[in-house]
Amino acid sequence: AVDTARALAALAAGQSVVTVPLANNAEPVKTTDYTINPPGSSTSFVPNLVAGISYTVALASGNQVHLANAAEWKGDSYRVSSGVLESLGAVGSSFQAQRGNAANVPGGNVVLGDGATAYWGSWLSAPTASATVTVSGVSSPALGPVDYVLADATRQMPGSGTAVFTPSGGSLTQTSGQIAVNFVTRGVELRNLGFNIGGLVFSGLNGASTYDARIASGTFGGNYTSGTCTGCSGFTPQGSSYNGSFVGRNADGLVFSTILLTGAGGTASGVHLFKQP
Repeated sequence: AVDTARALAALAAGQSVVTVPLANNAEPVKTTDYTINPPGSSTSFVPNLVAGISYTVALASGNQVHLANAAEWKGDSYRVSSGVLESLGAVGSSFQAQRGNAANVPGGNVVLGDGATAYWGSWLSAPTASATVTVSGVSSPALGPVDYVLADATRQMPGSGTAVFTPSGGSLTQTSGQIAVNFVTRGVELRNLGFNIGGLVFSGLNGASTYDARIASGTFGGNYTSGTCTGCSGFTPQGSSYNGSFVGRNADGLVFSTILLTGAGGTASGVHLFKQP
């Protein structure tokens, strides 16, 4: 079990993060509550949202660290306007991201199998119109572009069958490969993912993990088992991580995020939507 916000803060400060297995008898994490009314009620309700976010923080040393995360958020923990992500988290929480006066650049959208729409775009921070990200009380107002992907969270994962997800849209470019999911074993398999981040070209990224059935949107994460990078000074796939959560009524898509170690203390990150054909 990892407190993602504190883990990101530790990584940004150059520290290490140790994961500790959750006890088998631990209380399951509840994320299926609806904040206004449940489905089928006579009035509207606010569904849980899956949002992936990727951003760059300038450290006091002058270096930059690129971070990303995809997670499920309750209705009182996000604000979206016409497909544009306005904020994640809340004042006083361990993580909060706000667009503020930063310009939004829509990246695109796609309709999922259940008829819901997934969106992606970027906040363009500038000295006089900057977005902010606050992690564990430490605010980083002078950010580079903040990329996001969002869609309604899956409310209950399928209990049978398999599916293959392919790249659809987001901050990763020239994307290829597949993410295969077995809904019986809860296995998630990354198959030869490839993408570009800036001038870095990643290819042959593989990995295997298991999604968490206690989370309504089936959160998963892990480290790559193999892969290469053209343009990196010393790419370490086993030290690079990915995570994601499923979206759409029938797990029609998933929001994927990744943080990659590129050598000499460098990092790269991104978020992307994958969907079933």
